[in-house]
Amino acid sequence: MEATLKQINYLKKLGASDSEIMGLDIAQASKLIKQYIKHPKTQKIYSESLTKLIEKQAELKNNFKKIVNNDKWHLSYLSFIGLVDDKLIIFDKKSIETSFCYGYGYCGMSTKEEYESANNMAYKTEQDKTIFLKENLDKYNDLINAIKNQKENNTTQDGWKYGYTKNYIYNYYTLNVVRDGYGKRADDYIEIKNYDLLIEILEYEKAKFEKRLNTYLKRYGLSKLRVWTYLSD
Repeated sequence: MEATLKQINYLKKLGASDSEIMGLDIAQASKLIKQYIKHPKTQKIYSESLTKLIEKQAELKNNFKKIVNNDKWHLSYLSFIGLVDDKLIIFDKKSIETSFCYGYGYCGMSTKEEYESANNMAYKTEQDKTIFLKENLDKYNDLINAIKNQKENNTTQDGWKYGYTKNYIYNYYTLNVVRDGYGKRADDYIEIKNYDLLIEILEYEKAKFEKRLNTYLKRYGLSKLRVWTYLSD
């Protein structure tokens, strides 16, 4: 049976194109509606790979529990589990940054311009929501850009190693080749090649985090921010 007029109108409202809607039956239309609604911020359809990961979260989390022996510390910070190149990649819950400090000067001395610039930034941070959003979302933006650079330029990103084991990666701070502090490649590094899926997962997590940030702003505004300046040593 073909999709109902109500389903078709709702899909159009969500942003589905005519080509996506054409020829759908009731079950297919219902599935497409769920895919659109699942996205936390935009009306973007996920790739099939990410959609499957979203649907398999319960199974993947159960597998991860076994790996960490149901350790509450690991599980309390768990946000999403990706399966990329057959390796579990664990994404943690990002905390909302509410403290911002701006330094000025050097060795206990500064110019009037440096002092005024730092205080001006502090004032803007207390007044401008876009600064709060940017500083928090850069937790994802910096990593996404680094991975895009790795993909496009085939360059090595040193210094991104972050708590992983041979069983799983805790966060994706491990790009193509990882080196320790002495420039030697780690023996147990894990190589990931499916950059597109990795970036899509991070965009998905970023959208969820942005939704949290906007909820925070609706509740508190910028009233609970801790902002200060300091004279650099």
